Amino acid sequence: MNADKKIIITHPDKVLFPEAGFTKQHLADYYEAVSGSLLPFLKNRPIMLHRFPQGIGHHGFYQKDIGNAFPDWISRVLVAREKQDPIEQAVINTKAALRFVINQNTVVLHPWLSTVKDLHKPDKIIFDLDPAEGGFKTAVKGALLLRGLLEKEYGLTCFVMTTGSSGLHVTIPIKPNHDFDAVRPFALMVAEQLSALHPAEFTTEQRIEDRKGRLFVDYLRNSYAQTAVAPYAVRALPGAPVAAPLFWEELADKNLKAQQFNIVSMPERLKNGGNPWQDFRKNAISLTKALAKQKSEMQQKKA
Repeated sequence: MNADKKIIITHPDKVLFPEAGFTKQHLADYYEAVSGSLLPFLKNRPIMLHRFPQGIGHHGFYQKDIGNAFPDWISRVLVAREKQDPIEQAVINTKAALRFVINQNTVVLHPWLSTVKDLHKPDKIIFDLDPAEGGFKTAVKGALLLRGLLEKEYGLTCFVMTTGSSGLHVTIPIKPNHDFDAVRPFALMVAEQLSALHPAEFTTEQRIEDRKGRLFVDYLRNSYAQTAVAPYAVRALPGAPVAAPLFWEELADKNLKAQQFNIVSMPERLKNGGNPWQDFRKNAISLTKALAKQKSEMQQKKA
């Protein structure tokens, strides 16, 4: 029923991106244009919404709990929280639901790494490579090194995208056979392996003062209730850049930037066959062998 629901964009001329002049209607049109590629990465996942009622030039807010504020035809899931009451989060499975949240001045969509089938078992691993200003080339190098490590050592298939902000995400589809308590330590150990091989450029130190200019290989998103920006989601930055899935070969382009694509160029890219993540889920495998290999290697080091 909700898939066919007609959502009228209210105040379509409201300017959400003042520098570029992009309006709420521009934003809605963009999300409509990319919905076929975006929705598979939102489906059946709790979503955190980043809303900007007065445009990105003013403070926005993050919304997790939708309570009674959303109509009952919007799918939702009850999310347990430690030492707090559970909350209801939206689940965006249809174009109508997507259009509804955009009409609520949602600019950015942050889905979970797990689905409603079992919120404690992720079906992807994410490494966030967010460099210091001017360090995008280091993020590119880190992405390539991570790919080599994960594919050669652990047999995992890696995908890469610009975040639309300042860095890159390397994302690995996995079958949801293990909980976050197993997946996060695996991600940490991979990050430590990379940092040990290239200690002058990469680190797992969480404290900024301890990084000493090195890029933090951020594995921390691989935890219960953590989120990451969705592929094709818009960022609340001047020019309306978007998180853009890339072909690995594109990292060789010396002119590549983290904000390479925006709400104007991304629909054209998709029309011209620029959807490098279309087989993302088809490449998911169990993490069981990778976890066993990592455990064996750790035991050998201790011996």
